[in-house]
Amino acid sequence: MSVLHRYRGAVATVPCVMALAGIGGCSTPATTEAVAVQELHSGERAGTAPRVPAAMCNGVALTWERMTPLLAESSGAEVLEETILDMQVAARLAARGIQVNSEDRSREEELVCAALSPDRNRALELLDAVRTRSGLGPTRWQALLERNAALRALVREDVVVTEVLVAQAHESLHGTRRKARIIVAPDLATAKEARRRIDSGERFGEVAAQLSADPSAARGGIVEPISRVDPAYPAVVREALFALPPAATSEAIVVDGSFVLIAFDGEVPGDGATLNDTRGQCERAARTAQERLAMDQLARALLREAEITVFDPSLFDAWKRANKSW
Repeated sequence: MSVLHRYRGAVATVPCVMALAGIGGCSTPATTEAVAVQELHSGERAGTAPRVPAAMCNGVALTWERMTPLLAESSGAEVLEETILDMQVAARLAARGIQVNSEDRSREEELVCAALSPDRNRALELLDAVRTRSGLGPTRWQALLERNAALRALVREDVVVTEVLVAQAHESLHGTRRKARIIVAPDLATAKEARRRIDSGERFGEVAAQLSADPSAARGGIVEPISRVDPAYPAVVREALFALPPAATSEAIVVDGSFVLIAFDGEVPGDGATLNDTRGQCERAARTAQERLAMDQLARALLREAEITVFDPSLFDAWKRANKSW
């Protein structure tokens, strides 16, 4: 997901704002341990019937033995992180005697859809696109819903909704918002090139389509209108956007290791709804936002508590490259 959209927490497989700066509790595998595991797997294969291949190509079997190292390097670190978090969450649920059910999982899916669009059919279209882009097939999607339902159940009693938070939710939902376009650059050189091209007269949308790493690149960098107090976006992004004069572009802003350019594209006036008229909606929105923050904090804490040793060489390489630190 994008460096900005991950703050929304609508479809977060793991904590939304994770700083990945170290390996954490992961220890380097000793060569003898890795060899021992490989020999054990070889012995198991030798004593059983041949496994069904993962796929066929031109009549040639593509075996899991051939595919597994590639899969580990491609997505192994992310899947390992999700699996570890699931184990930690399950242990915490058991310790507190809490259970989640199908209704809890369905509610999580409804929260995701509501965050994507108020129109149900449009929300389902967007959800399908998000799942495709994020590799969330049936198994990982159900695991995500289970994980979020469990985390929400664990933090629910600790969340306090104040009048200040309700007022902020009202401002976010019904107050003035600004239209924006963004470019997310993976490095400073790309950000400077994007800014150079914009300053030389190229349209922001054209540069975004060519250089931005954000999913909004396909729309010329257009994102949903942003409120001054919208917790879905980091404060540095909101502050930069609301400091811009009309049609201006910000300097590159560092957000979670990426460089973000923001263009002010116009203003959307508030709808005039009062807090008294929308109190129930605003209280629910404020609670959901606070639960999301608490869920992220708990997930990071549970990951930090895990003692992890990675034996498989390909998976360890992926884990090390991901540079995990919670």
